[in-house]
Amino acid sequence: MPHDYEGGVKMYEQQVPANYEAELAVIGAIICGGNVDELTTEVNLAPDDFYFNDCKLVYKCILYLNDRNEKIDIVTLDAKLKTAKEYSGINFLKSAISNNPTTQNLIYYGKIVKEYAKRRWYIKMSNEILTMASNSTLSIDKVSEAVEYMLATESNEIKVDTTDSLMMQTYDIIAKASEKKDSIPGQATGFDNIDLKMGGMDGLIIIGARPGMGKTAFALNIAEHVAYDELKPVVFFSLEMGKEQLMIRLLSSMTNIKYSSLRYGELDTDEWSKIANFMGQTEKTKNLIICDTAKMTVRKIRSVCRRLKKHYGSLGAVVVDYLQLIEMPQNKNYTKAQAVGDVSRALKILTRELGCPIIALSQLNRANEQRSSKRPTLADLRDSGAIEQDADSVMLIHNEDAYRKDKSQPPTGKAEILLLKSRFSQTGTMTLKFQPEYMKFSDWNVKKDPFRRSKNSAAIWDKPDSETEENSDEKVS
Repeated sequence: MPHDYEGGVKMYEQQVPANYEAELAVIGAIICGGNVDELTTEVNLAPDDFYFNDCKLVYKCILYLNDRNEKIDIVTLDAKLKTAKEYSGINFLKSAISNNPTTQNLIYYGKIVKEYAKRRWYIKMSNEILTMASNSTLSIDKVSEAVEYMLATESNEIKVDTTDSLMMQTYDIIAKASEKKDSIPGQATGFDNIDLKMGGMDGLIIIGARPGMGKTAFALNIAEHVAYDELKPVVFFSLEMGKEQLMIRLLSSMTNIKYSSLRYGELDTDEWSKIANFMGQTEKTKNLIICDTAKMTVRKIRSVCRRLKKHYGSLGAVVVDYLQLIEMPQNKNYTKAQAVGDVSRALKILTRELGCPIIALSQLNRANEQRSSKRPTLADLRDSGAIEQDADSVMLIHNEDAYRKDKSQPPTGKAEILLLKSRFSQTGTMTLKFQPEYMKFSDWNVKKDPFRRSKNSAAIWDKPDSETEENSDEKVS
């Protein structure tokens, strides 16, 4: 194959990305003793990643010999390839080692080949999208579904690590935790009673409740803390209510002005001053990003988050309100439960990519309303058991005031946050105060310096419920 192909090959009036020298170097380095298993693991290099037929054929043979634990060199390859019609002969193998490719650079050569293969894949995908988009007989939903599928099937590198290679990373994590003696391991919610129990938020957090229990207000309160108190960017996907309505809720909670007063514009001079003061805190307010676009898919959510992470450098949290309103792929063979399960798994993957917790709100079914005890359970999660399976933590909100029969009695203002699943801590119940007139949750009887612990003691969130129970009726003031 002539070296004119180094810069690419002309096909259909388009420059096809391909690097002959890199492909040849991979073959040569392996013949010279390069580790094939290391290459396939680190780079996930496959025969189809090669553009040039000679290189692709030889690489297939290399994998064949390696799978059978047979020796790989110029002699064994030539002997195995002689029966193949496409084989150019031993001179091709000699040319692969003529430029003295080093075995130490095998991974580097492989990454170059992989990069060009990805470029060709993107070109192929783009052409397919163009063809489908130009076909007026296909509905736009079908086109969108096909695009999502293609993006979902993009191959990822296989990453494996031995425990000895991970030990230093783990040591650094522990050392950083030791330096933060008065803090929690995960992202704080802003509610000490919850952070004491959970140790902060990690991974995919599901917050479920029946309508009217305040789950949007609760999630917004958490977003306020992360964005305004910790100055970390938070993305809030509001799929149920518009951004204007959400902002009125936010102002009510942050300024302690009644929601109804804000909604109807019935404000006194002091309240107008509070709003003006809050609006002037641009350093804080710019950290909360609201997206109220309707018909959001997981792909769109992922795209927005990736763009914002690139812009800000990192994200503090992502909130999705709520899970069942995310647009599902149109598949006749799918049940609603299966579709919701796909969404929860996609969010689970996304939280690892973003490196921040994702808080996904979820509706509960009506089963609890038929029971004598109205406290929700994990079985009440609507549409899919996969939500519970995929979640790292599940919190369900229960407000007994909503079910009181005697309306003449004043509400207690007590809301229970039921931590029914947690991969990182013990489960349990936390009590918060809920003020619906301000769309606001707050701590109920929290201890001073809640995160302080002695050098030799365990973190309070690691202790049994009996040792940390701050929510008993005897201790409520």
